[in-house]
Amino acid sequence: MVHTPGHTPGSSSLLVEKRIALVGNLLSTRGQPHVQRFYATDWSLIQASLTRIQALKPEWVYIGHGSRPMGGKVLQELRCDRV
Repeated sequence: MVHTPGHTPGSSSLLVEKRIALVGNLLSTRGQPHVQRFYATDWSLIQASLTRIQALKPEWVYIGHGSRPMGGKVLQELRCDRV
């Protein structure tokens, strides 16, 4: 379990077998893959949470919004637009 606040103070992500990350609402693949853009309780924490997940270097990321997982290479290229 990895604490990834920003969307809500208690948001967490789960890392499975050091290869798969379940990140909930931190990321989205609706449209182009992106970092949470709406409904955050603390925008300053979003960047830190993204950095924390990127440091784990998962192969696949499953998100809360979107119909497809995100590859690890795409995750590494993401930047936080709004802080």
